[in-house]
Amino acid sequence: MSTFVSTWLASSLPRHVLGYRHWAEEELVLPKGTRTGERWQAETLPAATLLLDQLDRGWTRVAVTAPTQAGKTMTALVIPALRTLFELSEDIIIGVPIDDLAADKWQKELLPVIQESPSMRAQLQRTGAGARGGGKLKAITFRNGKTLRFMSGMGREEARAGYSVGTVLATEVDKFSKIRGTSEESDPLTQIEQRTSERDPEDTLIILECTVTSAEGRIWSEYRTGTETRL
Repeated sequence: MSTFVSTWLASSLPRHVLGYRHWAEEELVLPKGTRTGERWQAETLPAATLLLDQLDRGWTRVAVTAPTQAGKTMTALVIPALRTLFELSEDIIIGVPIDDLAADKWQKELLPVIQESPSMRAQLQRTGAGARGGGKLKAITFRNGKTLRFMSGMGREEARAGYSVGTVLATEVDKFSKIRGTSEESDPLTQIEQRTSERDPEDTLIILECTVTSAEGRIWSEYRTGTETRL
């Protein structure tokens, strides 16, 4: 069989897509902490493993809360974001309450993990925000053509409209409640979530993550009105 024919046949076969936990174990190398330079392992954080396995079962809207330094950001933000961009090859939105948090999340949480993985590092653009993460960030496009779009709770409603994705992740969601929206219909966080409204609901994912700040905060309200599952 010629090389051309074998290549064509291989490309025509459906690609096996790794689930959240298996993808993380294959791709993620820890950029900081006591295990710097080691691969992420599910057995190190059993609660994270249970959450990732639940995401693989098809949950479409999840609110995640945990104490600080409990691995919440890695599990509920970094892993879902990077798997969507590089394993599923889909655009993604990350919602942040204020503009300045976009660069902070990129530089401190997402970019260090990407740089530790050869396959993900190869997707960084050589120039621009995707290479350095400097300046005020709105969007980062990678070499695979997929875009990480940051949406802030600040500004006019129009800034959160006109962009459709299947996955929305929102971080530090309690801080959204401190922002007064300009719409009479919904608050800024809900407006960001609505960027999935054009997709089949079964093919969307919304994850909200935050440490509880008060009993009246958004994340605790989401938890109490949901399944109240504890891991």
